[in-house]
Amino acid sequence: MKKSSLVSVLSVVVGLWGLVGCGQPAILPTRIPTAALPTPLPTDTPTLPPTRDLDQPVDTSSTMPTVVLPTRRPTATPEPLPAAINITSPGEGIEFLLGSQVIIGGLVQMAPTNVLSVTLISATGHRLAGSPAEVGEFNSWQATLNVPQSVNGTAQVQAALYDAQGVLLALDVLGVKLALDTASTDRYMALFRPLNGENAAAGYNLFFDGRVQAPVGNQVTVSLWSQGCQTQVARETYTLSGSGYWWGLLLVPRDASGPACAVAHFGTQGEETWREAQVVVNILPAADDNAQAVQVGSPRPGSTIVAGQELLLYGTAYNAANREVFVSILLENGRILAEGIATVNIYGYWELTLFIVPDAEGPAQINVFIGNVADENYAQNQTLVTIVAGEGE
Repeated sequence: MKKSSLVSVLSVVVGLWGLVGCGQPAILPTRIPTAALPTPLPTDTPTLPPTRDLDQPVDTSSTMPTVVLPTRRPTATPEPLPAAINITSPGEGIEFLLGSQVIIGGLVQMAPTNVLSVTLISATGHRLAGSPAEVGEFNSWQATLNVPQSVNGTAQVQAALYDAQGVLLALDVLGVKLALDTASTDRYMALFRPLNGENAAAGYNLFFDGRVQAPVGNQVTVSLWSQGCQTQVARETYTLSGSGYWWGLLLVPRDASGPACAVAHFGTQGEETWREAQVVVNILPAADDNAQAVQVGSPRPGSTIVAGQELLLYGTAYNAANREVFVSILLENGRILAEGIATVNIYGYWELTLFIVPDAEGPAQINVFIGNVADENYAQNQTLVTIVAGEGE
């Protein structure tokens, strides 16, 4: 089968060639038309419009609408926080020993230009110590004060905040007590009475006593200051024989009333030898129903009394002019050792001498009273003492 096919193909080819060789014109296939070439591009480069100057304003009013932005609400400027300061340490009423160093601290709200200072001030306004405060983290502050030896008694610490011109912006006050430390100094003024917070009566004597060491000129001056302890309304000076126990009386003016400072001092204020003690008292008008009192000035509480000797007793009484003070001395077991009656003078002073029996010994109580228990103007008081045997007993 394969051989026959090949012979057939060859025969066709030979036939074609025979036709050509016999002079018959060859029939060529139809020519495909030539495609037209595109028009050549122009050789000149087209000119672009000039670049726009971006710095020049462009009028877009005819092509773009004006955009109106919404009005923005004004932002409120925060108000600065008000200046404020407080004392958080130590606590109210703490005692500072004279001659010691103390640390005061608290919290503050202040501007960078503000100044914070801490001052120790006596009840009568003496500036005793002062220091600028250091401001730390979290609005805290701290200051150190050196407590001088000059003044003991009622005082206060003031923490004050000032602006750059020295105008006071804020203030906090801490009430303290300046406690006498006799072991730390060889010169001092101790005030035993009147007690802090005690009542006095206008027109009557106020009893003072205490102890001094190395008083300047061997003198002690007692005084009374009213109107915020800034105005002196009474003064008396006593001459001593030297160091030791002292006592005195000061007549309260008849027109005085309200809180006041009772002061005892020696030396000159501000000098190294100046010593002073202060307490706050309350002056009652003579007509006040509460201005009823009787006190034992001597012997003072805790005293030692020698048996077999005479004992001088004296004191004060308010609203009791020309009235009688009843006095008795009793041992702890109730035994009455002595009794007597004293008369009060127009300024409230009374005194009496009693004899203490020789065989008395032990704790005893001195009782004084005016009037009867049922009376409106009744007043009484007690003082505890100790009786010891005399020589030869």
